[in-house]
Amino acid sequence: MGDGAAVNVKLSIVVPVYNAEKYVGECLRSLCSQTLREVEIICVDDGSTDGSLAVINRFKNEDCRIKVIRTENKGRSAARERGCREASGAYITLVDDDDWVEHDSYRVLIRRMEQEDADAVIFNWYLNDGRKERKCDAVRKDRMITDRTEICRLGMAGLCPQVHPAVFRYEGWPWNKIYKKSVFDRAMEEGNLFREIRHFEDAYMNMRLLKETSKLLLSKEFGYHYRKGNPLAGTEKYYDTLPDRSDFMFYKEFGRKYGLESLDYSAAVNAMEVNLFWDYITKHHYFHKDNPDSLREQKKEINHLLAGRCAGECFFPIKKAMEKVNPDWINSRTMCFLVTHHKVSFLSLYIGSRISLAGQLAGCIKRREWK
Repeated sequence: MGDGAAVNVKLSIVVPVYNAEKYVGECLRSLCSQTLREVEIICVDDGSTDGSLAVINRFKNEDCRIKVIRTENKGRSAARERGCREASGAYITLVDDDDWVEHDSYRVLIRRMEQEDADAVIFNWYLNDGRKERKCDAVRKDRMITDRTEICRLGMAGLCPQVHPAVFRYEGWPWNKIYKKSVFDRAMEEGNLFREIRHFEDAYMNMRLLKETSKLLLSKEFGYHYRKGNPLAGTEKYYDTLPDRSDFMFYKEFGRKYGLESLDYSAAVNAMEVNLFWDYITKHHYFHKDNPDSLREQKKEINHLLAGRCAGECFFPIKKAMEKVNPDWINSRTMCFLVTHHKVSFLSLYIGSRISLAGQLAGCIKRREWK
């Protein structure tokens, strides 16, 4: 580990931490051993209730490049914002507290960015589930993109990967990206970069940052290790309510505000809403083992949503989304079949969710959310 602070910080690594005592040590060990020595590691403890802070402080005592910030629990977005405002490096990257990074990755990537004068870089990553490691090659070819329209489309791929299928699958996350600090500064100056949204807040942040990007580098470098299977990560997290109406309205307004309507933005949002509805059917709310509502109550609420009505505070714009969605952009084969053949009903959703559960038990890959 480093025994002295870097004189000129090239890269600020922001790590929001929440109840990651079991994993954050491995994360910090990989960051402290980077061959790029001119780094600062900003750990923002978001009100952890376990031993995470003690682990972070132990690493700080051994490597003074680590900065520790303790905050009340306000969520991942707020923790990221606090860390980015403290950053002093020429570049910024975000790392999740239970993941780790290859030792030479940041040196290679920063060197490429400096050579190309790139505003941002997107690179490949590994999926680790404790039993095996799989390469996720979102980037198939090294290239530089300077067309602002294409860069915007890449940002929209965080909502729906099919917006730019030639390059990405789902790429809404921020941890396989590095941005110039000036890109963050411009976006933060405009305000509301780190908005706390229940879902797709990473996609929103990346769209905002890529809007400020003129030169985007795509690299085939495999550098980041994403941990699947962390029981604290909330992959199957139960919510006792649906997402807030304002979240849906916010995304629609975002497209109008930044002039994205001509880039298939509305189509991406429709697909996002259908995919998210399926997630709430299968793992976040309806038919979840922790849902106290009876099937009769759930049936009534789902039927109201499918008819385009609200039941009490329940809201989900699923009817209009299904009417307008491109079926090829629906992630779930089951939901795609139901929408395509106009067979979406309470019964078909229930049966489909049971089929989906069997697939999950067989090891289907899930997107992760903050704790």
